[in-house]
This record gives sequence, structure tokens and C-alpha cells, in this order.
Amino acid sequence: MIKRVFSAASAVSSEVIIAVNDWGRALNYSVLQGARFVVDEGFRGPLGGIFSGLKTCSGDVALILPNDMPRVTGRSLSELLGGVDGFDVVTFILPNGALEAVMAIKVEEGRKLMELLKIHGRNKIADIYRGAPRILLLSAARLGISSELINVNTRNDLNLIEVRGDFDFDISLKRDFDLDGFSGADVQKSLWGTILTGDPWSEAIYYAEMGIPFLMAHTLLDSRSPAVRRVGRAFLRGLAIP
Repeated sequence: MIKRVFSAASAVSSEVIIAVNDWGRALNYSVLQGARFVVDEGFRGPLGGIFSGLKTCSGDVALILPNDMPRVTGRSLSELLGGVDGFDVVTFILPNGALEAVMAIKVEEGRKLMELLKIHGRNKIADIYRGAPRILLLSAARLGISSELINVNTRNDLNLIEVRGDFDFDISLKRDFDLDGFSGADVQKSLWGTILTGDPWSEAIYYAEMGIPFLMAHTLLDSRSPAVRRVGRAFLRGLAIP
């Protein structure tokens, strides 16, 4: 599976960095000629690999690509790269409204963001989208690439054709705040406002108004109220996300 992902990445980038959780696993991938390996650090879970990759990346823009997405193509990755001008992060919104771990991210802003997430003990992919000021969500349905973005983790996943839903439009978030000191009028509409105040509602309402229930649900999961967290989990189940 990783060979397919590596091939797609190699089609759009001359530098491919593979993050592994130990050097023994890197030896298993030695057949991937031209790949450079780094070991996860700083986080538990997928953010560890992203953090390590961004620290060693030599370019201005990095593509983040999970290894469980074997149907992705260079064409899809080119769409991400083509949308990054004017944004910190570009990712796809699936037809069901979910956001996956595949993204283009500006390296300098990404490094700063990951350091802040580490300081605050955050470890979810959604925290990247909640924490960056400028995000572009490209509609996978509009681009006709939904089938390329299916995660394959079990044999049954191989039978999935595409994710279905009504999200067939792009969404851009441009919030007025700075990651240096969290200054700016829109900081309350971000992860940092929720962390600083302990109140998720300004951020959650913003995502609801922008039509992004996936991020709204993840924001509600940060509530101190068990009842509100249950609402967040219910929204994710409604998007067919466990």
C-alpha cells in the first residue's frame, strides 16, 4: 500500500520524506528508492510524523499524505498544491463533510503551528485545521476524486467505491489572528480561543455558519460539559465517522 502512496507523492515532488515510529520499520521500506526517513517525535499518533517531516523538509510547501490512502493520485495532490496560494493549509472536504489527513501546508507556518500544538498537548489532525488562520477546503465531489480518498485499513475497505454526501462546494476560512501571541479579531473563532477561554461556542458557531459540521463537532468535544461532548460525538456519527 505504501508503494502506491509513494508513487503518487513522487509524481509531484522530488523530495519524499517517510515518517516511521522506529528505524526498524524504515528498513522494511528500503525498496522505496529515493525516500528519506525520519522518526516520529514530539507527539503521540500521526502528528508525530507530521512534526518530524516538517522539521526536515527543505521546501516552502509540504504535502502531508497518510499511508492508508493507496488510491490517491498525483492529480489529486496537484490540486492541493495549486490551491495553497493565500492559505496556510489546503485539504479536501469529502462528500460526507469529513476532513482527512491529506493536505498541503506551508512549511514555516506548519512548523510554528506544530510547536504550539505540542505545547498545548494537542494530538488530532483536526487541530491543524482548527489552529491555522487560513484554510481552504477543496470539494472532493466537485473535483471527482472522492474514490481516491478512501482509507483502506481492512479487507472490507477495498470494496468501498466512494464516500457519498452533499458537500460538493469549496470552503475557505480566512481568520484574522496571528500565531505569535494569538492577536487578532478572530482568535475566538479558532482552537486557540477555545483553549484560552475554555468556551468552545464561538469557534463551534463559526464552523456551523461556514458549513463545516466536522470541525464544529470536534470543537464541541473540547467542552467541559459531558452533555455537549455527547452532542459532538453524535454529529460525527451523523457524518458516518466513528
